[in-house]
Amino acid sequence: MSLRVRLALFGAGVVAIALLVFGVLLYLLLSRGAVTNQDDALRTRAHDAAASLPSETAPRAPIAPSELGRSGDVFVELMAPDGTVLYSTGVLNGSPPVASRSLLSLAQQRQGAFATQGPLRLYVLPYSAGFVMTGQSTNVVQSNLSGIVVFLTISAVPALIAALIASWLVAGRALAPLQAVAAAAEDIGRARDFAKRLPSPRSRDEVATLAASFNGMLSRLQDAFESQRRFVADASHELRTPLTTIQGNAGLLARGPSVTEETRLAAATDIAEESGRMSRLVDRMLTLARADSGLELRLAIVD
Repeated sequence: MSLRVRLALFGAGVVAIALLVFGVLLYLLLSRGAVTNQDDALRTRAHDAAASLPSETAPRAPIAPSELGRSGDVFVELMAPDGTVLYSTGVLNGSPPVASRSLLSLAQQRQGAFATQGPLRLYVLPYSAGFVMTGQSTNVVQSNLSGIVVFLTISAVPALIAALIASWLVAGRALAPLQAVAAAAEDIGRARDFAKRLPSPRSRDEVATLAASFNGMLSRLQDAFESQRRFVADASHELRTPLTTIQGNAGLLARGPSVTEETRLAAATDIAEESGRMSRLVDRMLTLARADSGLELRLAIVD
């Protein structure tokens, strides 16, 4: 996997985490707000109903009550002080909802109390003739929150795609100078032209530092290459003289008996001297080669 792909995926991953955190926080905030709004609506409906009721209410059958398991409407229910249902605008599984004794007692103490009882969110308010209870299905809140989740999920998909494309483009733009450096380095290595330099970027970022370091390395390589070439030329020149002398004296000795003893001795002496000179040159060249390879050289007294 290329560096550009990894950078693009990393950018998209960061955006995905940010969207996830944002979505969770938004869901929690809206969930709390939805429950609060439902409670406010139930409280307001109960107070309005209590304000419009007479001091005494006779029991009567509900007229076209709504089925609370399927409906999201707010229902109103009147109860006697003992909790007996007098009237209700909603039924659950064919019968009016019944508030628990603990809820009635809590409502009496606090002048109103909320509770979640089964699939219903309830609010009970005491009044002069008993209790007024309002309620609504909890599916209303869940349905609203489900819609928000669907919206967040659908909107996150194009956001992630846009983040991936943006990260891909930004990564490509950021890596373009590096690709130029790599291409220039490959050209220099293929042509062995150490005098060539990379173009210096106008920016003062890490790419500019890399280009400056690479150009410095090319300068040192060029100096080393020039030194090596001069060394080879000098070594060839120094070795040419003794080799010529040895070759000439060897040719003289090859003539055989026609050469005098004195001439043969002088030729042999020259061969021995030039051979020693070549040996010393080779030893010095070997010492320089070891020094260039990084070996530590120490001075010592010799006989």
